Amino acid sequence: MLRRKILATVDLSRVGADPELTAGARKKLLELQEHLVILPVDKSSHDFGFVCKRFYNQDLHAKVNHSTNYSPSEETPQQVIARHKAYLGREGLHSSNVLPYLYGTLKLHKEVTSMRYIAGVSRKNCVDSDSEAADAGRDARPKTTFSSTTDAQLDLTGLLKAIMSILRREDDIRFNATGYRYFWITESSDDTAFFLKTHADELAQLDAGTFDFTTMYDQLELEELLNAVADTINEAFPAHV
Repeated sequence: MLRRKILATVDLSRVGADPELTAGARKKLLELQEHLVILPVDKSSHDFGFVCKRFYNQDLHAKVNHSTNYSPSEETPQQVIARHKAYLGREGLHSSNVLPYLYGTLKLHKEVTSMRYIAGVSRKNCVDSDSEAADAGRDARPKTTFSSTTDAQLDLTGLLKAIMSILRREDDIRFNATGYRYFWITESSDDTAFFLKTHADELAQLDAGTFDFTTMYDQLELEELLNAVADTINEAFPAHV
């Protein structure tokens, strides 16, 4: 019913990637958002869910304060941006004035409905620098979604993918010699489907098991994760250990 009422106010002739709302619809939507948070639904990207704003804030506050990966900061947003720019600048990396933020996704497919929080980036989260003129305003906002650490993240992603390729190539050699894999690396379901299809006879009598990180985003211990990454790098380049 609610979905039908909202869609009834949309200019259907303009529906596409960015539907056009009438002024009345926009006003009603803002009134709705005074009490409810509109969230994407996990594993159902075409749907959206509504959550009580007070409950959403309480749940987010509890997740942040009960995780070892978050701690209160006494720095202002401007100080955080300045620290990022100073550090990344020494490494020859670019930094913007946009800080990431946490947003929730609704997990309705679980037996007990819950939310998973993911770091997102928005141009609306741009932090005005202390040194910039106050009238710079929106003209200073980036034209693309680029956080203060995006440049470093892209570099790190490229390096880790290169290491992943080295380890996968070594495991392919091991697999051809022994018939078993030391580990699996898949970038799409096609990799797994191809393996199952080409080894159907050997796997026919075996049972399959699947596993998931139930609290991956906000419960992974960062120190443990860093140690695991260091071990992986050392395995890829053993001569340099």
